[in-house]
Amino acid sequence: LTLVVFWASWCRPCRAEHPDFNRFYKSYKANGLQIVSISLDKSKEAWMKAIAKDHLIWPQLIDLKNFEGELAKHYGIGPLPSNFLLDQDRKIIGIDLSVREIEDLIGRLLP
Repeated sequence: LTLVVFWASWCRPCRAEHPDFNRFYKSYKANGLQIVSISLDKSKEAWMKAIAKDHLIWPQLIDLKNFEGELAKHYGIGPLPSNFLLDQDRKIIGIDLSVREIEDLIGRLLP
């Protein structure tokens, strides 16, 4: 499973999810869970500070073009946070899931 998360350093609801995502990553990485975050920050410095402050342990990317970037446009990203859960075949099996929904799916789909 792969969880793709769109977020930004200024997004409080995004940052509130980070402790749970750290926990998921630690618990399920060995079972095949991957998490990739894409920040839509306009400031690389603010993004890097947020990564350090939130102790993010999974791969982090940034699109400094914010909501005008190719990824945000391609995936139709509106309000943040936004996420996509992909199965082993990279098929989208969930969009904009809550932390609880993500945890339930991970628990059911990964050993």
